[in-house]
Amino acid sequence: MLKIKNLNVKNVLTDLNLTVNRDEFVLVVGDNGAGKTTLFNAISGNIKPKNGNILIDDRDVTDMPPYERAVVVANVFQDPKIGTIGSMTIRENLNMAYMRGKKRALSICNSAERDKLYREKLRTLGMGLENRLDDCVGNLSGGQRQALSIIMSLITDSKILLLDEITAALDTKAADRIIEIMDENIRQQKKTCLMITHNAKQIDKLGDRVLVLKNGHL
Repeated sequence: MLKIKNLNVKNVLTDLNLTVNRDEFVLVVGDNGAGKTTLFNAISGNIKPKNGNILIDDRDVTDMPPYERAVVVANVFQDPKIGTIGSMTIRENLNMAYMRGKKRALSICNSAERDKLYREKLRTLGMGLENRLDDCVGNLSGGQRQALSIIMSLITDSKILLLDEITAALDTKAADRIIEIMDENIRQQKKTCLMITHNAKQIDKLGDRVLVLKNGHL
């Protein structure tokens, strides 16, 4: 599914090799500065490696620009404000996520079928957001906004989901709920997922395996 071969990035990652199988949920841990976020930025295309190759479904995407790679790689960031646009409505944010990689058409974006899909996905959150499609995202709590980010990342046909410390900015109650929602949705949709975390509880409960990154090596 995901293969990384002899990856070197910014003197942070050195000859890194990694294979992640389809539908696998992998946790990535390591000290600050170990290269975890750099690894994710290389996978998503935000950083171009010095050398090495990144393959998704045996297709070499190493030189594919981020806007093209966004069709197959979805991200959820530590700060929910990065993954959502506060000045836009819930529907508009979901439209942007849904149309990623598709031909833009306003009639498709605003269709009743899209709203039905959005409500079905949002209902799984148990937060009542399915009845607030016209609400401005800036009015949501941090936990609600991060939950929306997860739904946005799962609403497309992306092959790989990257989660970068998605609960670090949330209180314990909100964090536990986000992890529950995320794990349930990922398992249900059989997504291939890599997740950075420092949370011991998450390391103990989540994932099929744990990768430790140290000094640029796994």
